[in-house]
Amino acid sequence: MRRRDFLTTTGAVCAAAVMGRGAVGADAASAEPFHLKFAPHFGMFAASAGPDLVDQLKFAADHGFRAWEDNTMPTRSVSDQERVAAAMPKLGIEMGTISALGKFGYEVHFAGDDRDLREKVLAQITTTLETSKRVNAKWMTVVCGNLDPKLPLNYQTANAVDLLLRACDIVEPHGVTM
Repeated sequence: MRRRDFLTTTGAVCAAAVMGRGAVGADAASAEPFHLKFAPHFGMFAASAGPDLVDQLKFAADHGFRAWEDNTMPTRSVSDQERVAAAMPKLGIEMGTISALGKFGYEVHFAGDDRDLREKVLAQITTTLETSKRVNAKWMTVVCGNLDPKLPLNYQTANAVDLLLRACDIVEPHGVTM
């Protein structure tokens, strides 16, 4: 195939795909829902829907999205969490994952053996669990963080597994998956 033919064909296929899905500004009501649970997050549609969280959800639903993720949900106000949670079922959107932990900087919280940091992780898991209940989230993203170059890797792995098991004990009775 010649390069010119390839580019012409590819351009036509891409244009047809965009027009078939409903481009921004097109008749949003005609957008068919996605068959997969693609999950955008707040801010992705702010240029089109404005800064309001519920308006962004409405825009997403109008364009076929049926799932959402928000890694910063635990840091949002309770009133924002409740507004989002109330709007989602009306729009046919399911809350996907939220982040279980905030930023710990360069601290070694999962792999290390600092008892205070490890307890801080468990306290934050508990707080995020309350958020997940409020917004109907069934999944939490957990990032184990940094390693300590002074400790053997097997020791750090055992520490991380131990802390993950303790975190599971907190969330499992509530049907939440980490």
